[in-house]
Amino acid sequence: MCQKILSEHKNVREFIVVSIKSPNDLNHGAAKSGDMLAYFFRMAMEQSGGKVSIFTDFRSRKFATLAEKRDSMVIAVDDFVGTGDTALKFLAEFQKVFPDINSRFAIATLVTMKSAKEKISGLGVKIFSHLICEKGITDHAKWSYQEKIDRTNLMKTLETRIKVLPQYRLGYGQSESLIKMMRTPNNTFPVFWHTTLYDNIPWPSPFPRHWSAKR
Repeated sequence: MCQKILSEHKNVREFIVVSIKSPNDLNHGAAKSGDMLAYFFRMAMEQSGGKVSIFTDFRSRKFATLAEKRDSMVIAVDDFVGTGDTALKFLAEFQKVFPDINSRFAIATLVTMKSAKEKISGLGVKIFSHLICEKGITDHAKWSYQEKIDRTNLMKTLETRIKVLPQYRLGYGQSESLIKMMRTPNNTFPVFWHTTLYDNIPWPSPFPRHWSAKR
């Protein structure tokens, strides 16, 4: 991915990397997974010959000074983009501050859901991703329409039994994701990460989002 970015932007002298955060996280100075990814991204870009500066917040004066140079490019990074909602909120805030650098702006992720990529690309924003994933049931190429309905209903039955909240049914935003990162995204089917009691027995989720010392 880094080599592709460099090959497509040979005239860029410096890449300005910032982590994708929601407006709320920006205002509270929250640390997000994109912050750590930014460091790994810089290492990979520098090994490929790029010059990189990283930031956790695009609202600083130093960021603005670098980003406004005509031979620079801003890369907003995150490990996973599921619904695309956070990325779009970030983009809206970013464009309020820097409305004229869309041609020198891109998003880079490790993994992006196909539906989210289409939303972002539809706004004319370039997005680089190491892996593009489709929905686990809806987009399955080998299942018939009826098979997809049957499997969706089966998943919903399991989610009801383990008391998954409505907003997380089929994964947040009905993403139907099958992704495991350092912390499992809530876009992934909840049967893989939801922790609850089923018939007074802990549900054995293989990839819980919150680890307990008792596990």
